[in-house]
Amino acid sequence: MASGEYIQLPVIDFSLLNYRDPNTRVWESVKTEVFQALQEYGCFQAIVSGVSPELQNSVYDAMKELFDLPFETKSKNTASRMFHGFIGNTPILPLYESMGIDEPYIEKQVENFTNLMWPQGNAQVW
Repeated sequence: MASGEYIQLPVIDFSLLNYRDPNTRVWESVKTEVFQALQEYGCFQAIVSGVSPELQNSVYDAMKELFDLPFETKSKNTASRMFHGFIGNTPILPLYESMGIDEPYIEKQVENFTNLMWPQGNAQVW
């Protein structure tokens, strides 16, 4: 690839998945696409019909705000389970960062995480 060219990341459409009545062939197809994308690129763009570009952009903006926090703040997000806290600034992956929330489906856990990252409060209204 010549310098200055952009890589086109795989785009995977999750709209075909029906969580109430999973079609095994559709699930297997999407699972294979995800696996191949992660093997080749390490990431992919997920799309789901019904998610507006405005909502997508607000999520991207919120993620940028989160990962722009100081390293010391992000490091406070610890967990006993692998990949459920903050991972970053490692010698073997110097540009990699990830952030996990234990049990994100429990409102109190998300509230605890938010208070940990923004103890002074977060004025941004989503």
